[in-house]
Amino acid sequence: MKKFLMASLAMFFVAFESFAQVEQGVFSIKPAAGITVANLTGAGTSSKIGFTGGAELAYQATDILGLSAGVMYSMEGAKDDINTDFGRFNAKANLSYLNIPVMANFYVFDGLALKIGVQPACLLKAEVNLDGTTTDVKSMVEKFNLSIPVGISYEFGNLMVDARFAMGLTKVTKNTPEVNDSKSSVFQITLGYRIPLN
Repeated sequence: MKKFLMASLAMFFVAFESFAQVEQGVFSIKPAAGITVANLTGAGTSSKIGFTGGAELAYQATDILGLSAGVMYSMEGAKDDINTDFGRFNAKANLSYLNIPVMANFYVFDGLALKIGVQPACLLKAEVNLDGTTTDVKSMVEKFNLSIPVGISYEFGNLMVDARFAMGLTKVTKNTPEVNDSKSSVFQITLGYRIPLN
């Protein structure tokens, strides 16, 4: 049993080392999942926490430049406490998007990359939850969103930790004068796994 465990550990470290450096010209797929901390700028709201998950296809163009494009499900929106003559209500805007991040990754140190790109998104769901009562508000939310993501990632072996901030360029809502200039503001952190394809 002891010999089996030692052999298994040796095989693990050999595999780990084989993925430690990404060579020029290599394509990889990178599934990832994590959390979002989202808000709507200009709406006077608070941040809410959600889930994000998906995958990116990456290409190592040079030793210092990598390119990637992905599809990520992202839970966004905001929350707020509303005071009225009838009392105080807890409200959450629950927005779900299919994000398509297209990124340039600049490797400034072994395993450490700075990222910048563009991220179009398609609205999947838009609901407002008011003290447990949910209302569909998809007709009041723009179907398309565009943002600029910037971030940093670190790769140790084939595992990756990625942190990004995406600032929206387009308005989120429509036909809502009180928050008509609100844009998305999303911080996300994910844990991913790089799988070389060639």
